[in-house]
Amino acid sequence: MKDTKVIESSKINKSIANIEVRQDEITILEFFSPLLLLISIYFFPIQIFYLIGLFLYGLFFIMEAYLKRVTPTCIFIFFIFLLLSFLYFIFNQRWFIFYTGSFFYFPLAMMSIVLLAMKKPFTIYYSGEQGLLSLHYTISIMWTIIYTLSAIISIILIPNPAFVYLPLSLIAIGEIGIVTMSLFYFGPLYNRKKIFNISQYTFKEVGNSSQEHEDFYSLASQEIWGAIIQSKQKVIQSLNELKETLKIADSDYRKQIVRFVAYRDDKPIGTIFCVTDGSSGLPIERDIKKNMDSLRKVGKVMEIGHFAIKSSFRIRPDIVIGLFKCAIEFALEHDIAFIFNCPYEDSVDIYQKIDFVKISNEPIPDTVIGANVCVLILDLVRMVAYNKEIPDIHKHQLKPLLNQFLMERYYKRLLIRNIFKRNKEKQYNLKIEKIASEIFS
Repeated sequence: MKDTKVIESSKINKSIANIEVRQDEITILEFFSPLLLLISIYFFPIQIFYLIGLFLYGLFFIMEAYLKRVTPTCIFIFFIFLLLSFLYFIFNQRWFIFYTGSFFYFPLAMMSIVLLAMKKPFTIYYSGEQGLLSLHYTISIMWTIIYTLSAIISIILIPNPAFVYLPLSLIAIGEIGIVTMSLFYFGPLYNRKKIFNISQYTFKEVGNSSQEHEDFYSLASQEIWGAIIQSKQKVIQSLNELKETLKIADSDYRKQIVRFVAYRDDKPIGTIFCVTDGSSGLPIERDIKKNMDSLRKVGKVMEIGHFAIKSSFRIRPDIVIGLFKCAIEFALEHDIAFIFNCPYEDSVDIYQKIDFVKISNEPIPDTVIGANVCVLILDLVRMVAYNKEIPDIHKHQLKPLLNQFLMERYYKRLLIRNIFKRNKEKQYNLKIEKIASEIFS
């Protein structure tokens, strides 16, 4: 009976997650709808503009009502188009045509001002009252200013043609602003940090200087050696040989590798690296002699590895969290869909705590080191789309420490890439079982 309840609960949670994704897909469509209206008012007669707007926002209103997330902006715009269409087509009125812009700008300006006064920026309704609050406020204030200026201009400049084109130009500027801030750049404060601190530990993206290079491989090889020393399959016979082997093996990917080191009092205590896809492929393809081309057709792939923590610091969860923060934020920044890893058998558990899934039924010999490894994958697109969070590590939260702007930007870009695909073809609906079968078939 307990198992049945767990299964039913899982289905309910998945259903809720599906609805939330659908709601956000509608939001993305509404996000670009002003561009369509701008095009229609420039190239079509005013009556066609009314019909296009009525149809478009009527459709949005129905979809929002069906998905139980009705936004105030959609309500306002739909009923304004409905009013204008009635005046034009039913009552055969024409006096209001010059004031078409004012019919929109004044109500929207008042709505924005009132909601800001209530500490409810109107964009927050599009995300189910979630998301980066500073971004919501910035975009809402920007649109409040644009709506207010447009409302004033649409009255005082009549009959100069600028009373139409200047407000529309402001709307176009607003669209460029919202696209830029939501999908590309929201200021240096929200960029990925290449150096940051958690507790007394410093985490740093290291370059290729001789000292940083040596710090990375000395620590990584020392801790990896402990994991493979008992392996009967290993082809490495000493710690120094292991370090040189790792350096040589990684040199084929030097243009694709980004290394991170954790420090305590300027002494290295932890390592991890990310390998982006490139002309050399990924190290995992070389190490286990499998090809990832089928997955590349679905989305960007990346590999993480050389995860190591100095033995005297392994019980410190802050170090684990900090190193995974480095790797996951890098993946979010570069729109990575799938993250691979080939840990040694005794390291699998730590990856599974953040939803890495084993896709190899049996351990596979690493062709470089010789020891057995397991093939794991993190389906980042599915995790972000349906969970909108990263699982905790050792009951310590990783999500609050992640760059929330990068998380949101990643999610919005993901929805845009998949919005017109059939449901089963969306990146975040790909089954792990299918991934495994395509790689190991």
